[in-house]
Parts: sequence; C-alpha cells; structure tokens
Amino acid sequence: MATVIELALESTLSESYGEIVAATRSFVVTGVASPYLPSALSEGDIPQPGEALPGEDAVTVIARGATVVAWEDSEATVKVTVEYEINRSSVSNYSIRGGTSLTQVRTMVDTNGNQITVKYGDKTQGGEIEVLQPQHNISYEFVKATDTPQVFIDAWVAKVSSVGWLGASERKWLCTRGDYELVNAEASPKHYRFNIEFEKSDVGWDPTVAYKDPETGEIPPDLEKGVGIKDITWYAAKDFSQGFA
Repeated sequence: MATVIELALESTLSESYGEIVAATRSFVVTGVASPYLPSALSEGDIPQPGEALPGEDAVTVIARGATVVAWEDSEATVKVTVEYEINRSSVSNYSIRGGTSLTQVRTMVDTNGNQITVKYGDKTQGGEIEVLQPQHNISYEFVKATDTPQVFIDAWVAKVSSVGWLGASERKWLCTRGDYELVNAEASPKHYRFNIEFEKSDVGWDPTVAYKDPETGEIPPDLEKGVGIKDITWYAAKDFSQGFA
C-alpha cells in the first residue's frame, strides 16, 4: 500500500498586490506499484487537476509532475510536484486593465447632436469636422472552463452595450477583441485563459449618414434628423453587466 508524505520545506507561494496567485507543493509517494508514475499521481492524498489549494478556493492545480527517485522489490518511490495558479473563472475573480487615448473621428453633428452648418454670404451648407475625442478602453483577463472557447468569444466581440455600463449610456461601449489560450488540457471541460477588450466612444459606435445634393455634392443645412441625417444601428447589443462589472 502506497504512503504519501508532503515535503513541506519545498513548498512555495507567490503573491501579487496582496493576492495569492501561484503555489507549488511537493510529495513523496512510497510503495508505488506499476504503472509507477500514473499510480503515484492517482493516489488519493495527491491533489488532482482543478483541486483548490487548502484555504485558497481560487488557486487551483494546473500542472503536476512525477519522477521515480528510488526502487526496491518492484515498488517505486516517486516524487510528485504540484503547481497551482489563480483561477479567474468567474466575474468576481478577474484582472482588469484600462486606459484612455485620443482618437480622431469625423462627424457631421456637434456634441449636442445638432447638424453642423457653415455659411458664406447668403449660402449655408452642412459641414463635417475632424476632432480628437477621448476613447477609453478596458480589458478583463480570467480563466474559464469550456470546450468551445471560440463560441464564448463570438458571443461578445462586435457587440455594443445594451444598457448603461461603466458610467456610460447604452451603445457607448463596444467589445473590440477577444483572445484565448489553453492553460489546462487535462481538465474537463478544458481551462482557457481569456482576454476580452472593450472600447468606449462618447458619441457611440453607430455610423452617421447624411443626404448630399447630387448636383453639388454638398450637405444641405436643414436636414431633418432621422430622415436626411441619421444614425445607422449597425452593431448587435448585449448586456455587458451580465458578464463584467
């Protein structure tokens, strides 16, 4: 019968900004019968994939290694190393990065949504301007258990917020990117690390189109909003608050 002994002096723990993010534990398993390495890893006192670090539910087993270190009478002594990493698999357990930059945009309306007009003599026409406006971005990184990571990504990318989110009204935030990386192929479902990015536009993401005089190519100054000048609802909407705070 195999015996499991933890090598407490070889344990390690990693912390970042007051949060435990990784750990390792080592064990010696004696009296292991063939097949030696799989048998050692399957011992009941050896942490299994996805199992939490004692006292830290969010830090779970991501990798294990086994090495035969001694042999006697057809039984082996095996050293097992277990690696843990923080599992950011829920909305309450993710890392966030963000920032703001200036982006050049072209618009036919002012900050109040009114058509821009210019005048020369007795002639008035609609105008367009290019301005730099703040564009905010935020990204969420987390680990999620799924066997269909692309389906999860597709549910978010190219969607705008259907409700007010992060201090902005609906349709101001757009999910612009989603990446994933396999981090645990042994778990069922598999574990992937996701990074989901969002960008905010103060004027919204729906494109604006305006009537132009076919003879002069100019924009008339008295276009009726919603008729001669309108925003096109292009992106499908999703309630971002149901996935990210």
